[in-house]
Amino acid sequence: MCSSDLQWSDSAVRSLRSPSESLVDAYVARRAAVRRDYAPTAVERALAQDFDAAVGHMRELKDLRYAIDFSSTGDADGEIGVLVDALAQGVCRCVTIGTGTAGAWDSHAQNDDTQSPLWESTFAGLLRLQEAIDAAGLTDETTVIVLSEMGRTPALNGLIGKDHWPFTSVLAFGAGLVGDRVVGGWDDSWYGRPVDPASGDLADDGQTLSAEAVGATLLALCDIDPAEYVSGVEPIEGVLA
Repeated sequence: MCSSDLQWSDSAVRSLRSPSESLVDAYVARRAAVRRDYAPTAVERALAQDFDAAVGHMRELKDLRYAIDFSSTGDADGEIGVLVDALAQGVCRCVTIGTGTAGAWDSHAQNDDTQSPLWESTFAGLLRLQEAIDAAGLTDETTVIVLSEMGRTPALNGLIGKDHWPFTSVLAFGAGLVGDRVVGGWDDSWYGRPVDPASGDLADDGQTLSAEAVGATLLALCDIDPAEYVSGVEPIEGVLA
């Protein structure tokens, strides 16, 4: 935890001074080690080991406050700086960033007036993100996935807006992917059509492009066997370079 984290608390608190903070950290580490070594059951032992590992990561994260500026400005540019630094420093392998305007996308009225500016700002932000990835030397090892938990109806409603729709799309670009192609399609009722997992082409006897299929594809992209985590679907090999 860095000092600025304390400002994100619901209640105002004062950070500890360095000597006191070190004593607290050492005490927590000792307690974690004792619980790990003397846990009475396998389940408690596993939980204690996970907690012990988390304490170690906490100390590593504290040390990184001198290498990464965690004081994000709250906008997309500030978040981009933090997440790219975190990837470059090896803090994590996966990060999530939002547009900062999540509620504004839920446009049930005046869809074009609401969403057109959002699309412009989103793609401008993606361009800045890719530029930051390139500048950090992470181009060949970073993949960007842009998605939402739901889509919008194909047709406008009576308020010139769009309502919730169970089908959505995913934009993916970066390392390990075949670019400049569209996978999937729509039938006459605007429902998603199945695809052949091997090629990614439309196929009536193929596989639904579900969230599980997207997850399996990302696991395969990372050289992880999807069958260990996702059942009943195959990765879309056709998009993997």
